[in-house]
Amino acid sequence: MKKTTKNIIQVMVIILVVVGILVGTWYFILWGVGTSIAGCQDYFSKTEPEDRTNGDFVYHILSGGVIYDHNIIAIVGLSEEGKTKKEILIPQEIDGLPVEFLGYEYGWAGRKGEFESDVLEKLYLMHPIESAKGRFSELPAYKCTVIKNGAIYEGLGQQDKLRDTKMPKSEWLKLFGDYNRPDTWVNVVYYLNDETDTVHFADDLDGEKITFIPPEPTREDYIFGGWYKESECITAWDFENDVVPAKEYDDEGNYLFQETALYAKW
Repeated sequence: MKKTTKNIIQVMVIILVVVGILVGTWYFILWGVGTSIAGCQDYFSKTEPEDRTNGDFVYHILSGGVIYDHNIIAIVGLSEEGKTKKEILIPQEIDGLPVEFLGYEYGWAGRKGEFESDVLEKLYLMHPIESAKGRFSELPAYKCTVIKNGAIYEGLGQQDKLRDTKMPKSEWLKLFGDYNRPDTWVNVVYYLNDETDTVHFADDLDGEKITFIPPEPTREDYIFGGWYKESECITAWDFENDVVPAKEYDDEGNYLFQETALYAKW
């Protein structure tokens, strides 16, 4: 065999070996990536919390981890019953576990929480929560979310997470100082009337009767005696007949804020 032919054969063998190595390497890379993706998908399909229903809500139980050493609740939507209501109060607990999230992020699986309803106008949130990461876009009748204070650690004022948040003027001023934002202030405020200015509940109405009556407050060694128009508790608020004044605006269309205060009797 001529030397030139022998060299050609050696080069071809080397090329075939290199090609084989490259093809094999890419095969194992692709196989490894595919196996990893399949494994992750299988992991998430097995570990994703199941939908549970209680009253107005669909929720997930999240296991304790880095932030919490106990199980917590994430509300991820409205039940069929909840979808029929115009006003809904977010509970502080469900099945004995604290409600900490309105929607949440779940690793590669993305964001969990779709709030949908054709009739829902208001959400009431009267306790601190960790975050609001759900989607609130499918609510055509929605007006606002009423909160008692600014204790939403993530989501407050972010339109894609908790749209049109409103709160009592007194609580707004505590958080943000003397900043004139009457469009963000609710105009019906229930004061605990316990020698402090503590707010028990809040609402936003315009020339209407109060239709959503808040949960009764509690106070150690006292019995709740109803809601009154004065802190001295002289005239009781008549939920059957009394009407919250209509909102007023100046000639330039600016809202002239007026608060209707209700006081707990003890």
